[in-house]
Amino acid sequence: ATAGTGIVASGGSVGVRAYSGNIGVYAESESLGLHAKSYNYIAIQADGWTGGGVFNADHSSSVGVEGKSYGNVSGVGVYGTALASTGPGTGVAGDSFSTVGTGVRGSAVATTGINYGGKFQSNSTQGYGGHITGVGPDALYVQNTGTGRGILVNTNSDTAIWANATSGFASIDARNASTTGYGVFGYATAGTNTPIGVVGQTNSPFGW
Repeated sequence: ATAGTGIVASGGSVGVRAYSGNIGVYAESESLGLHAKSYNYIAIQADGWTGGGVFNADHSSSVGVEGKSYGNVSGVGVYGTALASTGPGTGVAGDSFSTVGTGVRGSAVATTGINYGGKFQSNSTQGYGGHITGVGPDALYVQNTGTGRGILVNTNSDTAIWANATSGFASIDARNASTTGYGVFGYATAGTNTPIGVVGQTNSPFGW
């Protein structure tokens, strides 16, 4: 379709189901390429074995694929699963070719409650909940525009934050521009034995 809506589907169970050896669903439109709505189960189920499950080509600056869930408790707008038991499978992948773009963006729009813009989890005892790689000055950039902290880390045992640098200035560089603040603040909350707020150690016979 060149104008208007390419595909419209509505069902009580599955809105659109497509199986293909290459591309499950292909929709191209100047307005709305694919619109599927399901009130009870899956809006779109598309499986592609050699190509893409769902591929949407949009010639405007709007959204390629949009998923909405009207579930009251645990609804999911877009859900991706990589079923391969080996190899670097990816459930959901996002790429941006813009010089100021974002590959994957998450936003929790509710202004109250404990919500999350993004949530990641690994069930492996050797795995990581998140893996971030960058080639710029900072691999991870965190900004709190409110009055709270930048990063909150909780752990049941071991070390809350582990920093290791093989070269460079420092493993941890802490700075505070406040006239009454601290560059580093350590607080041992235990009320018994001999806890220490801050400990430093060097292996060099000439170090401090």
